[in-house]
Parts: sequence; structure tokens; C-alpha cells
Amino acid sequence: GDDTVSGGAGDDKVFGGEGNDVVNGDTGNDELYGQNNNDTLQGTNNGTGEQDYLVGGTGNDRFILADTTNAFYDDGNSTLLGDYDYATIADFNTTDDTIQLRGSSSNYLLSVDGSNTKLYINKPGSEPDELIAVINNQTALSLTASYFSYVSSPTLPTITLAVSPASVTEDGTTNLVYTFTRSGVTTDALTVNYTVGGTATNGTDYTSLPTSVTFAANSATATVTVDPTADTTVESNETVILTLATGTGYTVGTTTAVTGTITNDDTSVTLAVAPSSVTEDGTTNLVYTFTRSGVTTNALTVNYTIGGTATLNTDYTRTGTTNT
Repeated sequence: GDDTVSGGAGDDKVFGGEGNDVVNGDTGNDELYGQNNNDTLQGTNNGTGEQDYLVGGTGNDRFILADTTNAFYDDGNSTLLGDYDYATIADFNTTDDTIQLRGSSSNYLLSVDGSNTKLYINKPGSEPDELIAVINNQTALSLTASYFSYVSSPTLPTITLAVSPASVTEDGTTNLVYTFTRSGVTTDALTVNYTVGGTATNGTDYTSLPTSVTFAANSATATVTVDPTADTTVESNETVILTLATGTGYTVGTTTAVTGTITNDDTSVTLAVAPSSVTEDGTTNLVYTFTRSGVTTNALTVNYTIGGTATLNTDYTRTGTTNT
């Protein structure tokens, strides 16, 4: 039947047998034999320090030398020749078989060595090219031919950021809500970084914020809520600025800062008297003026006390109020 067989750790010989089989070597120096029918052979998930031997057998076989994340048998060391870990493909047939690589043909090089062809990762600059496979009994291969198949890295989601509403009152019940939106694949959870700035103080003028937000699996949005801290201090309007930061597994879509504003809703009251003195029997009165600054939308009652050497309703009377 159609089987999936794996060698596991250590040096193994793994056989597919009959059917369309998936044959995995895992870690160690393995020998894989697809045998009959159309098989998929993968010597490793990484390949550092490994030498695997792959035999497809009859049928249309696929030799996996890379996935969407990694090219296998790359030691990642820019100072080494990289020729001690690779796969040997013993019976590659250009008519029936396929070699799977990552990226594009420009990422690789072919070099004929006797009756075989060596396959290298084309490394940048002075870094030695990395040997990843020896293809036996082939000397006329082309990286652009159909028997080489290239897989692409998954497209990273793009993150955008917006705030709504754009402003809230300091002592109100409405909060600033920053919405992070991701495009593309949403299957897995994703953590996105951001910075916090603005004239409002994190943890003082509003509930303390972290510097990252996590998307739940299968969710396209995540939110951060800014809950202003109520106080009675008269102050200027203050801003809360969130800016997307780079991280793993996403690209930044909104490159500009996103600003929400906490508007002050406190009022200060001052008191003055004019004129500062009047004659007892004169026609001019002392006028005490209360003045408020800040929010004046609603009516406001202000308390005061009366003192001094003069006695209310004996030496003077209080005759009403004027609102300013």
C-alpha cells in the first residue's frame, strides 16, 4: 500500500516497498529506497553534518532537498566549504523524476564531476558555495528544466494599525482602541511588536500597556485598549502614540505612528475682587468674580467660605451672582 516510513535518529536503511510511499530518513546518515511506484524521498529536515543516500527505484519519484523554510544540507557556516553534508541521488531519471528545491534556479549552481553532477547553493560574495547533493550518472542537467521544482517561502502577513475613536475624554467611559489587522494566512497565533510614545505617560495617565500584542489562531485582528486614568488635574490634552515595530513572522504595513488623544475634562476656578475697597456709604460695591478655565460645557457649582471682620447681613448683604 501507500506508506509513510521514517528512519528516526541514527543511521538507517528505510524501504518503501510497493505503493506510492513517503520515505523519510530524519537525522543520521541514512539510505532510503523508494522501490516500486511513485515515491517521495526526503533524507532529512535539516541535514547539517549528514550524508544520505537516496534511491527512488521505478516510477515517478520526487527527491526533497528543501521545503518552504529551509534548503537542506546547508551547514550555515560561511567559513566552511560545506562539502561534508549532502545527499547522493543514485538513480535520478530526468524523464520521470523531480528534485525539489527552495527559491529559484538562480539560488543554485551545477558542476559536473566525472560522470556525476554536484548541486550547490549559490552563496553570496566570498562565502563558499554549499554542496547539497551529488546526482549520479547525470552530466547534462539544467536548473531551469522541468525536473527541478522550486517551492517558495510562505508569504508573510502584513500588519496594519489604526485607532478608533481618535480622541476620548480623560474621565469618560470611552477608551482608545488600537486595532492591529493582519493580511494573508491567519492559521497560527502571531505576536506583533510595537512601541509606545506620546505626551501621556504609560501606566500613569492610562492603564499600563505592554509592547506586543498577540493574534489568536484564525483571527485577523487583535486590539490594544487604552483606558485613561481619571483625575482632577487641569492639564493639556495628551497623546498616546503606538508605532509598529519589526518582528518575526510578519511585515510592517503601517509605517507611520498612530496617535490617539486623551482630552482634558477638568476645570480650574480662580477668584478675584474688584475694586479692592469701597466706602461704607458709597454706591460702588465689592464684586467677587469666579472664573473657570478648561471645560465649560456643563453647569458647575463652586463652593466658597465667607470670613473677615465685617459681618454678613449686618455690615453688608450678598446680592446675587454673575456667571463668567
